Amino acid sequence: MIEWRSLPAKEEPRKTAYLIAFIVVLAVGLYYTWGVWWTLFGTFLVVVNILSYFLPTTYVMDDRGVYKKGFFVTQFKRWESIKSYYVDKYGVLLSPFDEPNRLENFRGMYVRFSDNKEQVIEFIRNRVGK
Repeated sequence: MIEWRSLPAKEEPRKTAYLIAFIVVLAVGLYYTWGVWWTLFGTFLVVVNILSYFLPTTYVMDDRGVYKKGFFVTQFKRWESIKSYYVDKYGVLLSPFDEPNRLENFRGMYVRFSDNKEQVIEFIRNRVGK
């Protein structure tokens, strides 16, 4: 079993600074274009959509499957339901399809690394036949 916590806002301070600057510029632009209420509404919508970037996510992998525990939602995928996986720079997408499919981003689970890329990939490789 392996367990770790990922907090992208802390792990990538440069991106976090750019993102906060973008939100401030957006809010100022909305304020001068549409007024206070649209500024609050627009800024709220943007912040809600990127909230997972600022809140920690806990991942647990054991012999049964993968748990992803966020602030609002907990997901679980059994190893039997994962047919393939795709590794990128920041994490790995666990897909329920044997071949690439447009639905895998919606039906799969994205697991983000946190200074443990090799360990996570090895754990997945030992449980998912590709």
